[in-house]
Amino acid sequence: AVVSTQSTGDTIVTPLKDLDTDRFELSRLRRIILFNSTTKANYQSLKDAEEVRSIRKMEHTLLQSHTNGHPGRIGELLLLLPALTTAGNLFIEHLHLEKLVGDTFENLVAAELLVAMGSG
Repeated sequence: AVVSTQSTGDTIVTPLKDLDTDRFELSRLRRIILFNSTTKANYQSLKDAEEVRSIRKMEHTLLQSHTNGHPGRIGELLLLLPALTTAGNLFIEHLHLEKLVGDTFENLVAAELLVAMGSG
């Protein structure tokens, strides 16, 4: 899992550095990902799907306005969205797995200690 996390980090960090991405651009990209309602299940579960769509459109517009003086830049930034989304999902999975394995490991150690104490 560490190798996967490392290569995912390189896949994202290197292009962001190469593009010299600023805070405003990173903020817009994060918000575009946050307000992603492209899947039918996500879209149907929203209380106000139109407001979410409107916010996402606004973030796209702000990013486009910010990159207007740099032809092709918005395209390069938007091409990073799948990798950023995947990395976020992998990070969340890693945290859940770490918590699950950590809890399981602690429970196994406690059980082994109890068995050892009982047989001694």
